[in-house]
Amino acid sequence: MNNIKVSFSGHDKFDCKLDWIIKGISEISNNKDALSIKSVENIELAIEKLGLGINMIKSLKHWLTVFNLVENNSLSDFGKTILEFDPYLETTDVFWLLHWNLIKNKKYSTIYFLFFTEFYPNRFTSEGLMEKLIEWINKNQINLSKNTIKSDVDVFIRMYMGIFKDLDIIHESNQEYFLNFNNKKNISDKAFLSILVDYIDNFNKDFDSISLEELQIGKTSLQKILCMNESDFMNRIHNIDSLSNGNIKYSDNAGYRKLNYQNYNKPDLLKDVFA
Repeated sequence: MNNIKVSFSGHDKFDCKLDWIIKGISEISNNKDALSIKSVENIELAIEKLGLGINMIKSLKHWLTVFNLVENNSLSDFGKTILEFDPYLETTDVFWLLHWNLIKNKKYSTIYFLFFTEFYPNRFTSEGLMEKLIEWINKNQINLSKNTIKSDVDVFIRMYMGIFKDLDIIHESNQEYFLNFNNKKNISDKAFLSILVDYIDNFNKDFDSISLEELQIGKTSLQKILCMNESDFMNRIHNIDSLSNGNIKYSDNAGYRKLNYQNYNKPDLLKDVFA
């Protein structure tokens, strides 16, 4: 019996739009029930406030959740930070953080986690990605319709051709897609640090160090998640001591390369990204 926690769909076949996020976090900051659709009255109010149809509102709730902008119908620390420092989503770093949150929330947005950690194809088509997903789903004995899989693939591609386009992660040419890991990524060192600390908290929190091998080619490789080439990734790692004020130290002892780290206040790190 399969016990893997996964989630496909939930987006009602809509990829997330920039103005949706702006409207959503603004409304929820004033009223935690802003996206509630539990009654006809709630639906009418939500439609009026957001200017979206009911299916789009359901989709928006999904995206705000998987982006970690909302927790229990209230803005999360991440949502509050964005609303305070970048309410119109004008910085590239905020989209790197959204990209990271999509992937780390694998039980809510499984296709993103699988793509960047397990599949990671240099080139692919929508049909090829769908086949990979079907193969994985069958292997793990998950009951899912082909229509659901197709809608997830379609939305995934639209996300990286749309809201995440400026991250320059995936290129498209003649209905074929390419991972762009050769160019230096436009993520700031502060955003990289924030994601690294959150990565450790999610995947390695019971330890006080992590190997560079795990970060680069491990099952949940951060280098792959950020679609970085080795040179760019290692430049960030070599500067991590000064960037983290000594809280994360890089060491290379007889060829065993690792990071040693201490506890961090993650909300403060988030604020530093936008300072």
